[in-house]
Amino acid sequence: MKFGVKFYSDDEEKKLQKTGLHSRFKHLVDNGFECGENDLLSYGMFREHKDAPGYRNYSELSKKADSRREIIQDYFELNSGHLRSIFNRGEDSDPWVTEMMGVGAGLALCSEAYGLTEADWQKIPISGEKDLDFEIAATGSDFVKMEAKGTIYKNSNDRKSLAGHASRVRKKKEQQNVKHPSSSLIGVITAFPEEQEDPCCYLMDPPAPNIEWDPAFYRIVARLYYYYKNIHSVLKSHMLIALINRIHDMISIGSYKEFEGKPLLNVNGNPFKVPNSAYNLRTNILGESFCEVFPISNREGEAFIWGMDYSILSLLVEQNFEGILEYSSKLSKSYSGTTIARVTLQNAKRLGIKPNSENSIGRNRIAVPCKIKVIRNTAGKVFGLIQVAG
Repeated sequence: MKFGVKFYSDDEEKKLQKTGLHSRFKHLVDNGFECGENDLLSYGMFREHKDAPGYRNYSELSKKADSRREIIQDYFELNSGHLRSIFNRGEDSDPWVTEMMGVGAGLALCSEAYGLTEADWQKIPISGEKDLDFEIAATGSDFVKMEAKGTIYKNSNDRKSLAGHASRVRKKKEQQNVKHPSSSLIGVITAFPEEQEDPCCYLMDPPAPNIEWDPAFYRIVARLYYYYKNIHSVLKSHMLIALINRIHDMISIGSYKEFEGKPLLNVNGNPFKVPNSAYNLRTNILGESFCEVFPISNREGEAFIWGMDYSILSLLVEQNFEGILEYSSKLSKSYSGTTIARVTLQNAKRLGIKPNSENSIGRNRIAVPCKIKVIRNTAGKVFGLIQVAG
């Protein structure tokens, strides 16, 4: 899906011309950018991860994944490459859905402009800093703070719906400057048309002062924590205990350089190896990724699948920070086909599958042929749906 990009007004463009942000976004203003439905869903679900029942981990979020995909299809229509709102702005549209889409588009736009992945937007566990959220990322030399809004308009000549959002973005920006100034503070209002034309992201806000943390430190901690949280949903390994301890050690001393290239160690003081369970006891997709299966309530034989690219595991174990910072998954964006799902006995029962001597794997899993359709993003995350064969 193609998105246009414009400066919100001539005044906003003049402000941005005084900074490096104008040149960073100018090529996107000239050419726009592309963002698929899958990417919008990925960012939409990512922003919902929080410490509350039903949202704490991807096993819980998996129960909402199918409904989130259907939300896009219920309220937005993709026709000939144009993403448009099915309903007119007003009572028939849903502000929460529009806001979710606006945040997804804003994160995709800023990631495109700065060369970031979803992993760079991960909230990191710094106590007492409640205003740090998924809309802060670090490039290695700068911080990026994004405030995103979503709205619906008739077409690009209809600007009335943008004004209220622009006012709120400015107000939020002023609050953030006082509480938590950042290097680059970007306002993005994404307008989704009722007519057949491309949605458009409107840019506003000048940059704010630098914040106190080293951007390179913030970025490596954010990425490490992102992979810890995602992999922890799939694997139960002592290596992950060592990883979260390493993260907290880095945060406690406010530096990462002392740990560069120092591998994670087991209880005997020896470097960990990549966990065998990732290869032997998890669902393998084309030998490229490892995943866990989470049944969907009231849908026998169908399950949500979540996992990661294999290649990130060795970088984490070795604490190869250069490799982690440069990492961008080379897997294809999507895959549909068949595979053998390795499912826990408990989940197999929920899927209506009976274990037998031929399909048993280890003590607690069985092998199940299935059809699969997954999405894979640049951060290495893999997710989608499986249907048990037969």
